[in-house]
Amino acid sequence: MRLTVFGVKALLFYAAIVGAYYAAPYVNLFFLLLAFFSIQWAFTWLWTAANMRGVRGTVGQVPPVEAGSLATVEGGLEADRRVRFDLEIELQLEGGECARGHVPVLRGASQVQIDVPALPRGVHSVTSANVTSTYPLGLLRRSVTIAGPREIVVAPRPAAVSESASRTAEDLLRELMGSSMQGAGD
Repeated sequence: MRLTVFGVKALLFYAAIVGAYYAAPYVNLFFLLLAFFSIQWAFTWLWTAANMRGVRGTVGQVPPVEAGSLATVEGGLEADRRVRFDLEIELQLEGGECARGHVPVLRGASQVQIDVPALPRGVHSVTSANVTSTYPLGLLRRSVTIAGPREIVVAPRPAAVSESASRTAEDLLRELMGSSMQGAGD
């Protein structure tokens, strides 16, 4: 488990209350706040850990995607008999992009639609596939690694027929060969 951004802010506020407890002459109110916040942190840690216990998931292979277009892929989550809340499947890509699917409430097994962002042409490696949750208060984030695809293949966007009709064969060949085509005098 690790802190979220909200958890860091809450921890700084907790530290400010500890400082006020030792600095102020009237400490009854600060003592009650410290007791409440300490119990809140303990229960948050236990509840977040219990929410992710027994959660399993898989993500299927991503079919080839057209460059610059959004895609979805099927994923599956399952847990034991208890109800789980606020789960998210994340596929972290090598370039920093992230594909996500969200399940607000999980009872037993469920299918998840994972939205893949628009990617440029190429083969994008998937660095990690995780199920994460920040339930109940958003102070802590717990992740569980799941089975997922190794890569996402993004094919080039097909050219429209109207674009190709106005080009000559030499233009199409030059575009296809790129910089490797020899000049007229070579």
